[in-house]
Amino acid sequence: MPRHLVKLTLLFALAVTAPLAAQRRTPRHLRVVDRPPAEIGVRAGYSWDIDAWSAGAQVRLPLGYTVAIVPSADYDFLSVGNQFQVNLDVAVTPFPRRMLYAGGGLAIVHYDPGNSLALAAFRTKAGGNLFVGFEPGFRRRAAIRPMGEVRWTFLSYGGSTHSTMRLLFGLNFVLGR
Repeated sequence: MPRHLVKLTLLFALAVTAPLAAQRRTPRHLRVVDRPPAEIGVRAGYSWDIDAWSAGAQVRLPLGYTVAIVPSADYDFLSVGNQFQVNLDVAVTPFPRRMLYAGGGLAIVHYDPGNSLALAAFRTKAGGNLFVGFEPGFRRRAAIRPMGEVRWTFLSYGGSTHSTMRLLFGLNFVLGR
């Protein structure tokens, strides 16, 4: 038998009997995990610095298992005037059970003091925010997930930086299940 034929036969036998990548067991720390489903939620909160309750909504759009884009909006119930805040944030979940998360992003705050004669009093300010939150892991497979969050917003106006802290609680509804 020619040597080339023997080599080709051995090479073919090795290729056919070698396990395919899908048949091999992947170590647990290297396994790819599907990203979680998108969520839409409602929330309520209180801001100590402006002494006002708020109501809002958010959407959580996962980019992967640990990173999500979270646009949100909140309306503040002020005693005088109107204020609302729109946020575009990135949230990171550092732990596998996804109970704690943190992040930050862009904040746009619009304040109207309520005086119709002073049109120049309408103010829109842009700044940043940071937040940490908690979403209980035992509810991971549930269609409705409770959440709690502390959010700091930093705005620069009048020559100085002003910060606001808000405590939020809400419910997220899982989409696509």
